[in-house]
Amino acid sequence: MAKHDHDSHMFEDKPSQKVFMFTLLMTIFCFISIYFVVLEDPRSHPDHYPEYYYEFWLAVYFHVWSFTMYNLLLTAFKSPGKTTKNQINPNEFCKRCNIDRIERSHHCTACKQCTLRMDHHCRWTNTCVGLRTHKNFLWYIFYTGFGGSTHVFLCITYLLGPGPSTLSNILVKGLFYMHAAIVGFFSYFCLTLLVFQVKLISSNISSLEYFKEMGVNFGFILCKVYPMESRYDQGIIPNFLQVIGDDVLFWLFPTEARNYKFETGYPKPPDVSSEDILAHGEFLFED
Repeated sequence: MAKHDHDSHMFEDKPSQKVFMFTLLMTIFCFISIYFVVLEDPRSHPDHYPEYYYEFWLAVYFHVWSFTMYNLLLTAFKSPGKTTKNQINPNEFCKRCNIDRIERSHHCTACKQCTLRMDHHCRWTNTCVGLRTHKNFLWYIFYTGFGGSTHVFLCITYLLGPGPSTLSNILVKGLFYMHAAIVGFFSYFCLTLLVFQVKLISSNISSLEYFKEMGVNFGFILCKVYPMESRYDQGIIPNFLQVIGDDVLFWLFPTEARNYKFETGYPKPPDVSSEDILAHGEFLFED
């Protein structure tokens, strides 16, 4: 049985390291601004607001923020899946790593390794999104988009609400507005990226495969994805199971996807039916 490779792949790219630290600090500052500024008046003067206003929004925001932070850290620090020399059924040879690797593996110059089913190298997390972290990345952009939208909504209702504003200083108020604007922009970016990812996964196409075929473009910002065929397409449900795993009980949780079976290769029609992929089988890899 092979085990997960946790070789260091973080912080090799200094520009990406700074972007990741900015992302991490912005996420932390979001919770501070909501808890100590936006929800401070509802907490101190609950009579100015609807019943359970503070409790409801604190619970919603804390849940979303916690899942965002958890998936961000998992995506950033967990191994995305490194191709090693003992892979079964090698299909390609990497001259840089000097190893045989299975299909859909790619060499990342930033991480300096071949990553299993590499989707892309994410500057925001400063690491590759691969077979073992794709699910966490999906949940990260989902909760960032949803949580960021909630953040902007709470900021607007705070500024227009009945309670007295604690932002009396012009500089502090300007920073508050700028922070809300950045969160709003990043939330929109994450939501469009989520739509883009869902469309590609439904056809079993990675971002690298898509941009290699279609060329680098930013149509996804407008939720535009050009049609493309994939020889790995097994149908929408089996395609998603390759990313989120086939353990139904853990689909909605930020846990690692049980998709180790695809570390030895990917089925292509008509090799495997939808029923075969949906069925629970013995995992080839374990922690």
